[in-house]
Amino acid sequence: MHIAIRFLAVVLVATAFATPSTSSAARARVMLSGFPVLKQQHSLTCEASAASMATRGLVSEDQIMAALPRRANPNLGFRGNPDGLQGTKLVDYGVYASPVHTALGRYGYNSDVLMYAYDATIRSYLKRGWPVIAWITYGLQSGNPRLVEHDGVQFFLVPHEHAILIFGYDSGRIYANDPWNRQVVRYNWNAFNRSWGHFANMALAVEPCAAPLPVPRIKVADVSNGTITWSWQKGPNASQYDVTISKQGSKSKILFHAVQASTTASYANAVAGALYEISVVSLSPCNEQSVATTLWFQMPQNSTTATPTPPVTPQPESTVTATAPSTPAPSATAHS
Repeated sequence: MHIAIRFLAVVLVATAFATPSTSSAARARVMLSGFPVLKQQHSLTCEASAASMATRGLVSEDQIMAALPRRANPNLGFRGNPDGLQGTKLVDYGVYASPVHTALGRYGYNSDVLMYAYDATIRSYLKRGWPVIAWITYGLQSGNPRLVEHDGVQFFLVPHEHAILIFGYDSGRIYANDPWNRQVVRYNWNAFNRSWGHFANMALAVEPCAAPLPVPRIKVADVSNGTITWSWQKGPNASQYDVTISKQGSKSKILFHAVQASTTASYANAVAGALYEISVVSLSPCNEQSVATTLWFQMPQNSTTATPTPPVTPQPESTVTATAPSTPAPSATAHS
């Protein structure tokens, strides 16, 4: 599975650390539900804890940390000891958005890295149902960014660096899960923007559902009394399936189409000798789609029981020519 790496930069006309205006703050109130308030397990793992909350706890803080490289530059990996204290030298620190984005991708979660963003950008993602990890100073304390260098690359470190998971807003405030004390915090937009600005308005918007994978196998489970029944293994990260059954020939015809949770489908009144195709697409709870897995089956002429179908591994294929095999027998081709 390939998770696209996406990067969104909203460039400001002002300086890199300018604070966005809130004059156009939306009047609507948006509150996302289902994101647990979790306590970070180590003194400096707020970012991994916030990422875990964004997956509704389905990916643990430990799993996120295991996927993060260790680097002196927090733009490349986790800086320092997760159990350390930031102190004044900031040797033990944390991690920024891009490595967390990559770590989430390893577990099937899409996310967008935001840099130089506006508060309107946060609102737009919340309206889509995506919670947003934001980098701020703890408790919105004042902090002076420090320009440091490692291996010839310059980057900023900010005292009191912290990350929270924003799940809602109204005209005056943002609402977020704070992993340090396992509390819901409410911050005034203006105060939040000042602290957020220390980090160049960096954030990570997370799609809260893992991308679905294709069903690994479809088989003909039963053929009797003119009815074909198919079954398939559950697609990873799938909650429902988009199922299409069609009759192939000189003119193909769709016989059945439905979105369902069941992993079986049947078609009655099948014609002896006719060629049928079933296509199954995995759907995530966020309605993302996988590529299709398909199976071809020719109805036996004089049999009420289907020959067992061998296991099928989905393989990429651009087109399928609907040509009936010369010998009436089950055959399978998987697409992914």
